[in-house]
Amino acid sequence: MKKYLFISVVLFSAFLFNPGCSFSAFVGNELLSVQNHMDNWHDDSVALYVSEEQSFPVSNIVAAFDSTVRYQPAGNAHILFVHGMGDYPSRAFFNRTFSIFPEKYNANVVLFKWPAWIDFHTMPVLNGIRSAPLLYQTLSAWSKDTTDAYPKILLTHSMGAVVLSSMLRHYNKTLPEGFIDALIIMAPEVDLKDHAKWLEKATFARRVYVLFHHNDPVLKPVEIHMNKARLGMRLTHLDGTKEPLARNAVYIDVSDATDWHAYHLFRQSDTLLSFLNAIIYNDELAFTSLEPVAAHIWRIPSSEEE
Repeated sequence: MKKYLFISVVLFSAFLFNPGCSFSAFVGNELLSVQNHMDNWHDDSVALYVSEEQSFPVSNIVAAFDSTVRYQPAGNAHILFVHGMGDYPSRAFFNRTFSIFPEKYNANVVLFKWPAWIDFHTMPVLNGIRSAPLLYQTLSAWSKDTTDAYPKILLTHSMGAVVLSSMLRHYNKTLPEGFIDALIIMAPEVDLKDHAKWLEKATFARRVYVLFHHNDPVLKPVEIHMNKARLGMRLTHLDGTKEPLARNAVYIDVSDATDWHAYHLFRQSDTLLSFLNAIIYNDELAFTSLEPVAAHIWRIPSSEEE
């Protein structure tokens, strides 16, 4: 926790001493960088965690979910969570990953831990790409469990979408069709361009949801740094042109339902929280409180509109 506090102080101080420069522009132009090489990679860098200390190899996902009853409050759904940038599993303690999922979603969570931390300003893109085959191994092992009666949910957050998109770009549809009940892609830190090409290959999921936030405070500086539209922020490019959408996905605009990046955990409107619960459990009432925007696109209203 001290490390994250130190980082926050450094960034805030730097912003204060740069008058006339927005925080997002300063971070995007002066601080952010993208990983350009991998050091000391080994497959043990990826594991499945059910608590801050207890982990399993990626091939043992069934045993991992079976063990959650010893480490988490009992839930009625199984969520495989692919996290974003951060020093996991220690950050899981900081943001209460293993307690919030059971509390808010009545679900047990297995954390797909990949090496997502280099330093506070370097985006671990290459590590995410290198982790993709191990995500496939995890899903392959999970698909062989035919006795699990709980909803199976694959949920990615932020740079977790780098792992997923890299896996799907090389995916040959070898997993059982529809064995995942829902694929939920939250705040994806990936290029908007051509995302439908990889997302439409996710035939292993019965339902696919992409959640985006126009004013995402974390993705804003990334978009400035990359100078490319981020899927987690918009469905049109920076010049206003529309990007073709994935035919198998539903897109949810959460811009009025949160002011946060980790809106799977914190600072959700009641409607956003209810919607997430509804799509986890395939509740037919999931969209009743949402506003249709266009084909495949819905908007969660603000609290004032609810």
